Amino acid sequence: MLIGFAALAVVLASPTRVDAATRTWDGGGLDNNWSTAANWSSDTLPVAGDTVTFNGTSTKDAAIDVPVTVAVFQMNAGFTGTITQTNTLTLTASYTQSSGTFVGGGAALAVTGSTTVNSGGVFNGGGSTITLTGALTVNAGGAFTSTSATLTVTGAVTLAAGVFSHNGGTVVFATSNVTLNLGGAATFNAAPSIASPLPGARRSAFSRVL
Repeated sequence: MLIGFAALAVVLASPTRVDAATRTWDGGGLDNNWSTAANWSSDTLPVAGDTVTFNGTSTKDAAIDVPVTVAVFQMNAGFTGTITQTNTLTLTASYTQSSGTFVGGGAALAVTGSTTVNSGGVFNGGGSTITLTGALTVNAGGAFTSTSATLTVTGAVTLAAGVFSHNGGTVVFATSNVTLNLGGAATFNAAPSIASPLPGARRSAFSRVL
């Protein structure tokens, strides 16, 4: 009998495991705020580890009005709205944009993993720091406008006929092995300040790979 009580105590003391979920923006709330649960599928706010998806389910604009940490951030085909970042956004896996407009503000954006802007996606970095701990890819038909503050990229930068604009800020390639693959009709509007802060890093040394 004592063993039974001991086993029950272990079960009650064990933490409940919550699996990562996919939360889709459905715009069901009365406002445009990220923090309004009714704007999300199952009326549940995304949490750390979740995948966040914007698609044709709703084209309603969204405002990131609270500090957010999630794993994957997706703006998929069918979403034609604008996402405005007014608070910090931290992505622990990746950012992919194939539609709609993302507008950064005065709060930091950090992506651990790949950042990809595809055809139909328009990314405007705003005026705060952007830290991309991984590759940045701007594919044909995609447009990436950096921040007017500092953009730091620690992975490869690939422009496959996409457009990259500096927005008057500083672009930092924080690695000693940066290559810009400028394919097709790619446009790189070079920043007034392009820094390579690490020893041995190349300052504005870009390669064109045909």
